[in-house]
Amino acid sequence: MGQALRDCVGDDDLLIERLKDNERLLDMLVEAGEAARGTSWEAKRIAMGRVLAHAISDDADIDYDAALLSALAALEAVHLRYIAQIADANDKPMPPQAGHLVLEPYRSHLIAQGVLELGTTYDGDDAIVGISEFGLRLMAWIRDAEQNPPQPPEVEDPEGAP
Repeated sequence: MGQALRDCVGDDDLLIERLKDNERLLDMLVEAGEAARGTSWEAKRIAMGRVLAHAISDDADIDYDAALLSALAALEAVHLRYIAQIADANDKPMPPQAGHLVLEPYRSHLIAQGVLELGTTYDGDDAIVGISEFGLRLMAWIRDAEQNPPQPPEVEDPEGAP
């Protein structure tokens, strides 16, 4: 998470200055750091670093970036697998009385994070009918992190090294 953040911001002095000047960004850094420490999912850590870097570079979207960061912190790979399955299934016709099957407690957790689009079946039951715009944007951050991980810095060999 930290390396992705530094790579995206590009200037350590700017990063430190922005964190000192904006307590909200500092809170976001703490949230991202705690979530990164608790997950083994590399793409999640990278995405959190990049979302935080976006917030640091532009105050205009800080509230939206904070919501994205909170959702990323709360979700794990199993949740994103459900989101991906629903997104893939939305390309196929679905009977009007059906919804996407998501088991508890994942269903409640995904609903709470605002990543699902909910609807009602003809029978009046609640149903998951798709992915919200917020969920699609969150998936875009994750997919970008999976497809474009940060590259380790090149280290020059010292002269005379074997």
